[in-house]
Formats: sequence, C-alpha cells, structure tokens
Amino acid sequence: VEVLDSLARGYLAADRPLDAEPPLSDLVRLQPNNADYLRLRWTLYRKLKRREEAYADARRLLELTPRDDELRRTAMGEAFSVGRFAEAEELCRSLLDQKPGDRRLRSMLAEIRRARGDDADAGRILDELIQSDSSDYAALQARGILYDETGHPDQAVPLLRRVFDEDPSRKRPAGYQLA
Repeated sequence: VEVLDSLARGYLAADRPLDAEPPLSDLVRLQPNNADYLRLRWTLYRKLKRREEAYADARRLLELTPRDDELRRTAMGEAFSVGRFAEAEELCRSLLDQKPGDRRLRSMLAEIRRARGDDADAGRILDELIQSDSSDYAALQARGILYDETGHPDQAVPLLRRVFDEDPSRKRPAGYQLA
C-alpha cells in the first residue's frame, strides 16, 4: 500500500495523471473505505474529464462522508452532466431539505425537472423564483426559454426582452433567443 501511495502521489505531483490512475485504482480496490484515496481518484477523474467514473467515485464518497454538502452539490452537478437526472434530483432535494430557500438549488431543481421531461413543474418552480424576486434574471431567462421551447413565444418574448434590456451579462444569450 505504501508503495502504491508513493507512486500515485508522485505521479500526481509530477502532473502525470494518466500514470497516477493505475496505482490510485489499486489503492481504492485494496482500501475501499479509505475516503482519502477515493477523493484523490475522484479529483483525478474530474481532471481527466472522465465524468462517469468521477460521478461513480463521488457517489461512493458520499456513502463514506454523508455530511459533506459541498461534495453532494458537486455530485448533483456531475449526475446532471452525465444524464442521471433522477439521481441529480435526489441529491438536489436532499440539499433543499437542509436549505429550502436556496435559490440556486431551486433553479437547479427546475433545470433537472425540465431535463426529466416535466416542463410544467420546471415552469412552476421558475414562476415561484420570479414571484419572490422579480429581478432574478437567470430565472426570467430560463422561464423565457422554457416558454419559447414549449410553443409559447408570446409569453417568452417579454421575459427575454426584459433580460436583454436590463442584464448586460445575459444580453447575448437573451438576444439569441429573441432572434
């Protein structure tokens, strides 16, 4: 184990991630409950953009460190990026149980619900976000896009026009939607 640890860490320090993966995987196999080795490999997979493997390691890490909300949030994003929307929703809802007013999480839940094909629920969540803060340009833009893509351009245009006119950071994407 010590030799594998030294090899893996040496390769990581030398920025040789492909060489670090075999000894790290051996360490994880030999010590499956060692969160440090698993976290090293998870970080390595993320660096190598091996998303499925990174997400699998994140899920295992969550089993070992269930109170790590930062990891849970990252795993939620990873689940979404690999198309595991049900798992992303489960992770998002567990975070929302602890922080029900978190606007970013609620916005992410809307995105997840939309990816799962529930445009109505996504719209409801976005409407709630907009109702509680009419200057939430991200929610306005997402709702405008949702209206547009579900065949309601008459409802989309005013929202997207407002985003275009009032939020310079979102001007280009809103403009694309309006075109």
